[in-house]
Amino acid sequence: MTTYGLKLLQEDSGSINSEFARVFYPENTWVDVNGNGAYMAITDGLTSGGDGPVLALLECERPTQASAPGGVTCFGRVRRIATSEWLKLLPKLSAYIKAEMAKWVGTPAKTLAVLATDENANVRYGVARNTSTPAKTLAELATDKDA
Repeated sequence: MTTYGLKLLQEDSGSINSEFARVFYPENTWVDVNGNGAYMAITDGLTSGGDGPVLALLECERPTQASAPGGVTCFGRVRRIATSEWLKLLPKLSAYIKAEMAKWVGTPAKTLAVLATDENANVRYGVARNTSTPAKTLAELATDKDA
């Protein structure tokens, strides 16, 4: 089973933490991450390592045994998924990941429109509060008693 996680990055696609050697995550490229591995938000902890302007969705392999904040798992090998591919993966993603994508201002409009129809009210609520959500999607959400 494939594991997907979220990570915040700098605008140059590099890790936000510069305490150790920065790791860069180009789209659609497998990256081997030395040491503890890449700290990935799986069920929580997206901002546990700091805040960054780029939300990245990554496919994860080779979990390490490194200690990590709650909801975060470290992986030795990851591949950043291009934002244009997010729509294809939405059915496979956890409610936590979809809710974080719904809140992020850099999430593509088409993805936000699909997330606005998600069965999870928290996901729909995130879309409704996102300042990047298109007016048409917001109008559709206005009729949603849960969002």
